[in-house]
Amino acid sequence: MILTIDIGNSNTVLVGYDHDKNRVLVHRILTFKKHTKTLLSEVFTGIHHEIEDVIISCVVPRIQDEIVEAVESTFNLTPILINGKTIDKMEINIKRPHELGADLISTSVGAAAKYDAPVIVADIGSATKLTLTNIDNVYEGGIILPGLGSSLQSMVDMIPHLPTVDLSLPDSVVGKDTISAIQSGMLYGVVSQIEGLANRMELELGKPCKRVLTGGYTVIFKHLLSEFRYEPYLVNDGLVEIYLKDMYKK
Repeated sequence: MILTIDIGNSNTVLVGYDHDKNRVLVHRILTFKKHTKTLLSEVFTGIHHEIEDVIISCVVPRIQDEIVEAVESTFNLTPILINGKTIDKMEINIKRPHELGADLISTSVGAAAKYDAPVIVADIGSATKLTLTNIDNVYEGGIILPGLGSSLQSMVDMIPHLPTVDLSLPDSVVGKDTISAIQSGMLYGVVSQIEGLANRMELELGKPCKRVLTGGYTVIFKHLLSEFRYEPYLVNDGLVEIYLKDMYKK
């Protein structure tokens, strides 16, 4: 089994694949930002498949070394770390290609493998990100916005007398009280951002684009974005694609 690990700011997703890219293991946990090696090693010990290789996307640099140590001590393997310096066979058409994040690389590769490029990916997690991948797997760049959770927390910090609000979709766009008005602004707001920015990206490119949706928050409102295909494990799907196509520097 090829073990792919998507380490985000909030959640870590482990997906194991066979060589036909079938998922044989899926496990989601909170990202351990303290005692990372110990806690992740415990998770790894519970995996009873034979591990051929491990490939990682990590957007939390301060815990990366502990993650590598956990993989090495549990599986006796040195994991493959994907980033702007290690990715290969992919043209990155931005000003500083070596700075491109592993998650953006992985979702770009994953989407381009599943759908005909050009393709726009909207990744709704700790941050909201839209990326554009052109034909021939050319990464053209993207857009980064504050995430839903951080946007809500920022507003609460600035206006502390606001009521407690959970991120659930209200019954109507027009809120009937403070809570539903905030929920509408947050959730219908991000839906409109994604639709509007994707339209502008497509217009700027001058070609119709496939549209793909991923990220932890998307389960709340994915049904409102009917033009987007939902891919819950897109980072991991991209990682296994990178591995199987040898798109990394050894």
